[in-house]
Amino acid sequence: MLNFPSRGLVIAVLCATSCAAYVSEPRFGGLPLEGRQFRFAHNIELLEVSNGLRVALVRDDRTNLATVDMRYEVGSTEDPLGKTGLAHLVEHLVFMVRAEAGGPSLFEELGDIALSYNATTSADETHYTATVPIEKLEQAIAIEGRRMRASCDQIDEATFQRERDVVLAEDAERASPLNDVWLEILGAVYGKRHAYARPVGSKDVATVTRADACGFIAQYYAPNRALLVITGPFDAAKVRALVGSTFGPIKRQAKQRLVADPLVLEGSRSKHKAPITHPSVMVVFPRPSWGGDVMYTVAQARLAAVMSDADDDHPWILGTSVFQAGGPRAPAIMVEVTVASEDKVAAATLEVFARAEKLFDGLTPRQFSRIIGAFELGIVAKWDDLDTRGSWIADFMQYTDHNWFMLAEMRALTATNWDQAAKDLAGILSEENAHVAVILPSGDSGAGTLAKAVPTGTHTQVPWHAPVDASEADRPLEITLGKPRWRLDYTLPNGLRVELSPDDRSPIVDVRLVFPGGSAHEPAERYGLSTAAAGLVDVDGDRTYEPRIVEKLNFGTSRGTEIGWLVTETATIFSASGMAQWGDWHLWYLSWWLDQGGYQEVAIDRMREAAKEIASEAATTDDEVDRAELAFGTRLYGKGHPYATPSPEVGAALLKVGMKDLVGWKKARYRANGATLVVSGDFDPAIMRQAIEQLFGPWPADAPPALPSVPAPQPMKGPSWIAAVDDDVTQAQVRIGFATRSDAHVDDAARMVLQEMIQDGIRVVREGMGASYGVYASYEYGARGGALVIRGDIDEAKAGEALARILAVVAGLREGAAAERESFVRARRKALALALARSGGASSVASQLQSLAAKGLPPDYADQLAAKIAALTPQHLAEVAAADLADARMVVMVRGTQPVLDAAFAAVKVTPEKIK
Repeated sequence: MLNFPSRGLVIAVLCATSCAAYVSEPRFGGLPLEGRQFRFAHNIELLEVSNGLRVALVRDDRTNLATVDMRYEVGSTEDPLGKTGLAHLVEHLVFMVRAEAGGPSLFEELGDIALSYNATTSADETHYTATVPIEKLEQAIAIEGRRMRASCDQIDEATFQRERDVVLAEDAERASPLNDVWLEILGAVYGKRHAYARPVGSKDVATVTRADACGFIAQYYAPNRALLVITGPFDAAKVRALVGSTFGPIKRQAKQRLVADPLVLEGSRSKHKAPITHPSVMVVFPRPSWGGDVMYTVAQARLAAVMSDADDDHPWILGTSVFQAGGPRAPAIMVEVTVASEDKVAAATLEVFARAEKLFDGLTPRQFSRIIGAFELGIVAKWDDLDTRGSWIADFMQYTDHNWFMLAEMRALTATNWDQAAKDLAGILSEENAHVAVILPSGDSGAGTLAKAVPTGTHTQVPWHAPVDASEADRPLEITLGKPRWRLDYTLPNGLRVELSPDDRSPIVDVRLVFPGGSAHEPAERYGLSTAAAGLVDVDGDRTYEPRIVEKLNFGTSRGTEIGWLVTETATIFSASGMAQWGDWHLWYLSWWLDQGGYQEVAIDRMREAAKEIASEAATTDDEVDRAELAFGTRLYGKGHPYATPSPEVGAALLKVGMKDLVGWKKARYRANGATLVVSGDFDPAIMRQAIEQLFGPWPADAPPALPSVPAPQPMKGPSWIAAVDDDVTQAQVRIGFATRSDAHVDDAARMVLQEMIQDGIRVVREGMGASYGVYASYEYGARGGALVIRGDIDEAKAGEALARILAVVAGLREGAAAERESFVRARRKALALALARSGGASSVASQLQSLAAKGLPPDYADQLAAKIAALTPQHLAEVAAADLADARMVVMVRGTQPVLDAAFAAVKVTPEKIK
């Protein structure tokens, strides 16, 4: 364990101490002004197998899940000339390895045991990840061992051709009119032959052969090119032995790859045309490889802030964006500025360089501490989060030459001389070390040029299903609830509900304050009020305080607290998070922010200026209402229902929002009574409870006014069939919606199982026909109603057959779900595993509790749901299926070209309503 001293950044003053007027004092309770040390042990154990496989193990008993991340140091960089996309195709193919003909593929085995699994390909890597219940960890490791042993005789020709079509469908689904322009820009920055200027996928895949793919696997999928990260509550000794026995015997070896040179820019310029409305300029700066100098990460965050200021200062700047591009070996910082007209491009370019030269000028210690705090928080929060940890650890293993992981970055952060860094950056982020790309409107939408999928054949494979005992459907499942996290739930006298979830393993503290009331409850004539009220609330920097208060404010506002907000239909959530040693001060910041915060005229004026720009843009843009989408919503929810009505024009709506509206919304909705405060992470429960009582206890106990009612759906009688004519799509876009009758909470268990049964049935579109990258079923529920929706992009030539198969799955469940006993057994098992899953990490837990509070559900809802799923019967499932899949409440829409639509609807023998 390493200890880092606190930086103790001090803010100069919030106001002049000679001011005579004072306001009511902020509440600090008993919070001490003291130095504290950051203590954190990342708990990463490193191993190396004799064949070169590098392994990282992270034991974490805060969860009942395990993650297995396998990364191969191979990507589109290794694609041969004329076969762009081969690495991506191989990513798909090694999922299709079968131990025996007719047996399950690795993809199908993972579908049976994993709660989630996926893979990605980039220029530098191919990464496979799976999250499984801890009892399935051994199977997941075995699957990765078999993937590494993959050979050509385990992937038959029919499977190869089907998966090649799936990849082509994926590339078509992700196509964008801006793709070609983006590759042009990257080519100008990196050089056209550079790996970072080449696409990961292309139509070249259509000409790739099985022999090409098998040769690629044999050449690169080797242990000495692989990294394995395993996390979860496992027995470390057993996992070490399992890794050795699984991967140790693999003898295949690959050549070490060449590492890309750092990006060097020398003041070059390029000009491009794109299907955009307004011109933009993109200024590109190089930065060190992944895990390099932390000052560039801080500089990138600061660039985003100063360019946002430029947007506020100049009406001709319509928007700014700062992001990272390229790849980890040679990344680039991209600063994009969109302007009103071409004659402003030069001014925008100068603005970027002028602001970059004085990046830290005028930055107060408070502002600087927030930038540093956000970076610090981001470093450790990725370790703390189950979903991001494995890939992030693999990044360190691949792209750095040390074993310090995030501790190296944190040490560099505290050791950096930021005065000197500012001077260095002023010389580096300059015109001489940049590339400037100007992008002008081409005058067309660009959609007509998008590449369509080029399928190579017809496929009739049958997806594998795990064998089960059908009689299991007749009896409840036995469940064992995991040991609950220690949590304290109580309510303050003023009505504020508090949920404390301490976690001494977490390096952070995450605070959420959930108020009932969101966008569904704002007045119709004040569209956007709830969002504006949350986003504009701020403390007044011009207030004057006595010097003793200034000292405390200086201390409290320099603890690196990250403040955030979110408005949903039913709730408004404010958050405060940061390093664990300052957990009580993060809580204070949130309390102070909302208690003493209000609305400043200057912020409202800026909102109005932005609203005017948006309104002006809307008035000059010929954006037609999507009549097909409107028809779909109208038939699903009823004429005039909010979900079937285009949203009001946001610019014009915000112009109606004024100080009185904002203050009134805050006063009515941001009250302790009825709200829920969630605190998760590493803190002392007794100290935190005392701080909560001192900081939030004095809030008034007045109950908020009753929330206004929201309109209920009035679906039109169906079935309804809509043919949306669109010549610009690359695939047929299928959407089938059902206005649901079941109750989102009473029938939640049956809904989960039914969704899994539908998903299992429609797998045939991808895994049998090779007609789509994926078709998905999901329940969608909002404050104003809900629907069960099936959607997917499908190869045009197979749209009719795919639509018929999807409708057949739906009809079978509508009319006889109780008879689908084996499907019921598999779906109930999967739903139960999802309900029992317990993810670790402070922010993950805070998000779960926040979500439950926003929906008005109890903290033990997951346990209640698991019990309901375990006891679910086929009869209850059938009742919900008959109600939610009712033919009379079904709306089917297919979007595509006229010939594709004609063929698709002819295949299901209906005459649709055609809408252009």
